[in-house]
Amino acid sequence: MDDLKQLVLNGPLILDELIAWMDGGSVTLKLIDSNGSAFNVEFGQTMLLEKQSYGNTPGSFLLNGKEVPIRSDSENTLLRALRNIHFKDSLPADQQTATRVWIQELIDFVESEEYLRIAALMGRLPS
Repeated sequence: MDDLKQLVLNGPLILDELIAWMDGGSVTLKLIDSNGSAFNVEFGQTMLLEKQSYGNTPGSFLLNGKEVPIRSDSENTLLRALRNIHFKDSLPADQQTATRVWIQELIDFVESEEYLRIAALMGRLPS
């Protein structure tokens, strides 16, 4: 993935902003890499399993708006980097804990069999 090659992921990622969309559960993480470059990671909603003419494919995992190939080295690299996310000092400790738990749940979903099932249902994998 070209976007991933542009990022420096050997140090901690900084969460700049977390956006929870009102579309059934999509979450966008606005992040900063070790080099100070900004990028986005999005986890697509899984409540409404129907493709729409707008928005992302349900259950998708995106880097800067592009689907991360399923079970690829890029996916593994990005998920590993997300596990070590850091927060701005301005975010209270209790919110850091809750946010870390939420992000871990999103990572767990991408690594799950349910992710593969939804990907196949949405045409992202052969069924």
